[in-house]
Amino acid sequence: MLKSIEKTHYEESTSVKLMLIIINIGLIVFDVIWVFTLGSIWHGKPTHDKIIWEGFSGLHTFIITLSVIIIIIRIISIIFLFWIRSIDKKNAKSILDRDSKQRI
Repeated sequence: MLKSIEKTHYEESTSVKLMLIIINIGLIVFDVIWVFTLGSIWHGKPTHDKIIWEGFSGLHTFIITLSVIIIIIRIISIIFLFWIRSIDKKNAKSILDRDSKQRI
């Protein structure tokens, strides 16, 4: 019974980690697209209202900087999730090996 509980917990946590990885990868893709499109628009030369546009220059730079920081944090979280998954796989393998040795 303990083996089935451990196996079920491992399967559930693995699927949750995989889902988090997929979501983070999708969000990174959208963030990169957002940074490139709005970054190029915001850093371009305005055709009208140049004074107002320049007034928002600091805010635009701040927002782009925060977006890049968020992308970096998401990449670090993906690396961390892959690392946790590899540790879980090793632990699951050792549990299965231990259980098979106990049966003998």
